[in-house]
Amino acid sequence: MVIYHEGKRVKGYLTLNFMDKKPVELFITMDAANPIAKGFAHCTSILVSKMLRHGIDPDEIIAVLEHQRFEPAGLCEGKIHSCSSIADYIAKWMKLEIERKQHEQV
Repeated sequence: MVIYHEGKRVKGYLTLNFMDKKPVELFITMDAANPIAKGFAHCTSILVSKMLRHGIDPDEIIAVLEHQRFEPAGLCEGKIHSCSSIADYIAKWMKLEIERKQHEQV
């Protein structure tokens, strides 16, 4: 994940683990340069992972996260062209990963 906000580059790595093509765990590691984003991402990954393990539908989680608006926000690199927050980026990324996994060959 790379978000460009106010001329700065906010960088992070996301991993979504699956079991039987269902997401069960989210890991997010953020660049140490932004401690607020790093702390938010860490807490979000724990909460999302617990929700997935307790059977909450990923679409419900995505619906809560997407379109949230707070900084950092802006243009992004890769398949996600822009986001309104880190939460919005996570939602868009999770949606793409889940779709990709569901269309994989067995």
